[in-house]
Amino acid sequence: MTAKVTAETMAPGTQEAAMETNAHDTRPDCLLTLALPAALELEALDLLLAEPGRVDDVSIAHVEALGEHVPLVTAMEKVRGRARRSMLMLVTRTEHVAALTAAVTSAFPGSHTVWWTTALTAYGEAK
Repeated sequence: MTAKVTAETMAPGTQEAAMETNAHDTRPDCLLTLALPAALELEALDLLLAEPGRVDDVSIAHVEALGEHVPLVTAMEKVRGRARRSMLMLVTRTEHVAALTAAVTSAFPGSHTVWWTTALTAYGEAK
């Protein structure tokens, strides 16, 4: 059986040390996903990657979206009932999300760009 470690069960002084360790941990802990009009993909990538030290890795997927908040702009989109979108998945830290989303929001007002975050419980690389 494994004992549960909480702030109350830690030895005096170790709670502060654990908090100090977490404060200096720079490993990515968040996946920020942006879904935006495909026409904005390159400009958005340039904008997001210009934020030094905030993005560890980016994956891009070309998708189709539909729904109440997804405008159908082109004739093809109107016929098909779906909009071409780009999904940018950025591996980052939680503390960078506000700055990254603010940059996108101010650069592309009215673009119907949506975003969400997912906690990363692990992140690695096969070398």
